[in-house]
Amino acid sequence: MSIRIAGLLVIAVAISAVLLVVGTRASPGAFATCSTSPYVPVVVTDLPDYYPGDTVTIDGCGYQSYAGQTVFLVVTYPDGNPYVETAVVDSAGSFTFYWVLSNASDGKYLVQVYDSIVTTVLASTTFLDQTVDLDQCSNGSPKFLDLHCDWQNGDLNGSNSQYGEGDSVPYRLF
Repeated sequence: MSIRIAGLLVIAVAISAVLLVVGTRASPGAFATCSTSPYVPVVVTDLPDYYPGDTVTIDGCGYQSYAGQTVFLVVTYPDGNPYVETAVVDSAGSFTFYWVLSNASDGKYLVQVYDSIVTTVLASTTFLDQTVDLDQCSNGSPKFLDLHCDWQNGDLNGSNSQYGEGDSVPYRLF
């Protein structure tokens, strides 16, 4: 069984009554390919969602009117702060820019491409940077009578859980 959740492909496999959940991202280039009619500017990213520390590939095409010119790329963080860079449009009307999410904030980023005098937005796109959270069920020490879980990121041990040999530990992935 597999489902897509917030850009993740989640695959669940039952192995001897143990549920194994694996999350993956789409492969590079699988999200969008920059293609458009000549003189119709478009900007795309290679993925819709990234992990902190990933490199975002920003491709622009349809910029034949700006060949040889510098365009401005403004990447706006989820908190509203802008990051400004430049790219030179090649003779085919395209550019590629690589941006590392080093000081990333979880949320939606906006990418805008401006003309060389920064007066007109030529194209824009968005992408997400969201961390993945894998929690496990602490069933209490002593064991909770109502069988509920306290979801946690830390280690399960005798001070917070009472699992025996052969018991399954529930996990959740966000």
